[in-house]
Amino acid sequence: MRILLIEDEQALARLVEMELLLQGFSVEIRYDGKTGLARALEGSFDIVLLDWMLPDIEGIQVCRALRTHSRVPIIMITARSGVSDEVRGLDAGADDYIVKPFDMEQLVARIRAVARRTEGTGDENVRLSQGGVVLYVDERAVYENGARVHLTNKEFEIFKLLFENRGKVISKESIRSTVWGRDFHFDDGAIAVHVKAIRDKLATVAIENVRGFGYMIPREGRADRD
Repeated sequence: MRILLIEDEQALARLVEMELLLQGFSVEIRYDGKTGLARALEGSFDIVLLDWMLPDIEGIQVCRALRTHSRVPIIMITARSGVSDEVRGLDAGADDYIVKPFDMEQLVARIRAVARRTEGTGDENVRLSQGGVVLYVDERAVYENGARVHLTNKEFEIFKLLFENRGKVISKESIRSTVWGRDFHFDDGAIAVHVKAIRDKLATVAIENVRGFGYMIPREGRADRD
């Protein structure tokens, strides 16, 4: 597995590199956002480990820029531990989020978990529609009445899961494990934040809140929103 580490703290970068090499990974290091982004775009990496606080470009900006051109899995590594920071990082396109200081075994476990989730998950050329809403799986795009609706990476994944399973109640646990992975832990409020954002962006699709369990998109018509 080839890993790109973008981290400006050289001592930490070297420590992470040594641990990953011992685990059998191939590692390259870049110490700033600009060169890290360039290397990520030109190289063929299996995972990018990305620090948030970089000296030139914030890691979250690097994440957004990389996500527009690549599907490479991204794990953000940061000292920012707030829930809002975590949500911002995930919305920017990160696949996982780990807070400093962290245990090396924890980092390796997260890397392996992300690799398992993303291995062999190429999108199929699928078009899903209901009413005026069309979802293109391969394009990762949603259109409502002909206009494209700009969803973040996680919003799209949640909406896709609910839209593919219209008429079925999807539990919060299923949403968490499908979109973030079973090894990722966070407050259920993060899912509610993303669902609210989807509701605000899509005027003709209802997402029902089944209290204490999960969410559902009815097959036809529009239900009341909680």
